[in-house]
Amino acid sequence: MSPSTDVEKKAEGGSVALVGPTLDEIETSLVNGQDLEVRFQDPELAAQAIMLRILSAKTDEEAFTPTGTTSGRDLLGVPLEILANDSDNPLRAFPSQFEGEGPSFFIAFDAIRLDNGEKLTISTSSRNVLAALINGIRRDRFPERTMKFIPAERPTRAGYVPLWLVKADFDKEAA
Repeated sequence: MSPSTDVEKKAEGGSVALVGPTLDEIETSLVNGQDLEVRFQDPELAAQAIMLRILSAKTDEEAFTPTGTTSGRDLLGVPLEILANDSDNPLRAFPSQFEGEGPSFFIAFDAIRLDNGEKLTISTSSRNVLAALINGIRRDRFPERTMKFIPAERPTRAGYVPLWLVKADFDKEAA
């Protein structure tokens, strides 16, 4: 069964809730071009969410490594194991700092770089990538399917080069 992205976690004895958008909410926002109700707009709630992730860590690497995200654009061609089934909340949404093309939010998800074994959190707002992630999660394709980011062959009218999330063995010349 695929993990849900509608999750609440409560700290032991406390009342801190971490609630993320569902896959359906993310998909609806993408398809209709609507804003996503991002539930982390309060910086204090975002700090609490990070604390909850540290408290629920099961390894030293998860507990003692500073958090942050790596843009999918910085990982072009790197083979990745997407850890969507390792979490109750595989896609975490945050308000975007950028205006213009793309959704009003970005998604963060966990993966392992297969070139060096590093576990990292990846961020993207690419509609193509978000659609591929939602599809892969719904069909239980992760972490079984190894993936990588590639740039689109040509930029949009505004000059932006979108990203694609493809199978790691995808060869643009052979396609």
